[in-house]
Amino acid sequence: MPSYFFYTSALVKLYHSEPGAKRIEEIFRQPENSIIIARLTLVEMESAFSIKIRKREISAEQLRQARARFYLDLAGRLKYLAMNDIHFSLARKLVLHYGADKGLRTLDALQLAVASELRSAGLIDFLVSADAALANVARAEEIPVINPLTN
Repeated sequence: MPSYFFYTSALVKLYHSEPGAKRIEEIFRQPENSIIIARLTLVEMESAFSIKIRKREISAEQLRQARARFYLDLAGRLKYLAMNDIHFSLARKLVLHYGADKGLRTLDALQLAVASELRSAGLIDFLVSADAALANVARAEEIPVINPLTN
């Protein structure tokens, strides 16, 4: 039973059809797959939905439907992990190491810190992200990555 850590850039594709959505749907369709997100993703998803409204990529009704589906998934399919001091400490180290040359940003580092801890504990097999910069850093940290835009 594979376990996946979903970054927001990939998860949002489940609720709004865009490039890479089919790959995300394939992962979700398999009931034996475990899907984990960071608690931070709850905030980031609302931000992603807001951006789609501002850019007029979705209507108010589509937003309502996407949000409702997301919260149903939170109550069932999605597991989320709270963040703690360990994650913030690791995120700081990741930014120090990768911020200048690979462009790792704060929230990406926090997400990656959660994925790294889960991977070290053997609780995830893959990080799923459509963010190429984050995917590159994850690979540098020896976390297998699925980018729905490329694989």
